Order: sequence, then structure tokens, then C-alpha cells
Amino acid sequence: MFVSRGTDDIILFDLASGKKFQVLYSTFKYGFERAFKVGAVAKMIGRSPRSIYRYESAGVIEKAKRYADHMGRGIRLYTKQDILDIHEMVSEIHAGRPRKDKRVVSNLPSRAELLIDFRERFGE
Repeated sequence: MFVSRGTDDIILFDLASGKKFQVLYSTFKYGFERAFKVGAVAKMIGRSPRSIYRYESAGVIEKAKRYADHMGRGIRLYTKQDILDIHEMVSEIHAGRPRKDKRVVSNLPSRAELLIDFRERFGE
């Protein structure tokens, strides 16, 4: 996918067939939700991108949808609902680290904090 906002064009490549499509960017963007790369998702839930990859390979979370960028590399993209689902699954498997005084400490934000973060950053 190649985007030129100056000319309001977007060029899409179908990797399977090798065909190229050109459409208007302003028309194209309205049919989609906001999507986040794995680094942004990891930052939102307080984990590293490597942890997200490990959770996927272990089957703890559902594999992300992969899309090809303009270089032909597959990138993982997550929607807001995907992030909330990941948060829920991660919060079930990680209660936190127990300390000597038996308190459990976790750097995982609560679901409410995550929703507030979405609202503040993206108006959603």
C-alpha cells in the first residue's frame, strides 16, 4: 500500500495476484477502523512487543491480522477491540509479581484506564 495525500491517491497491491489498484485516499479511509501496530499495542498494555509475539505463538491470544506494507513486509495491525481482548487475556494470565509482604504488584493498566487512554488520545 502506498499513500500520497498530496494527490489524494492510494495504491494497493494484491500480493497473491500481483495486481495494482489505485483509489482515492479520502474515499478509502472512511471504511476502516483505526489500527495499531504491535509496538503501540505493547505500550498501551504495559508489555513489550516481544511479549505480544510470544503470547500469539503460545496461543494465549488470537493472531493479529497481517497486511503488507509498501515494501511487501507483513505487519501486524490491531483494532481497538483486539487490544481490549488482548488486555483481558493478559490480565487473566498475569496477576502480577508477588512481593515479600504478599502484595501483588502489576504494571498492567485496568480496562477503565485503557478506555480513558483511548478517549483522550483518539476521541473514541
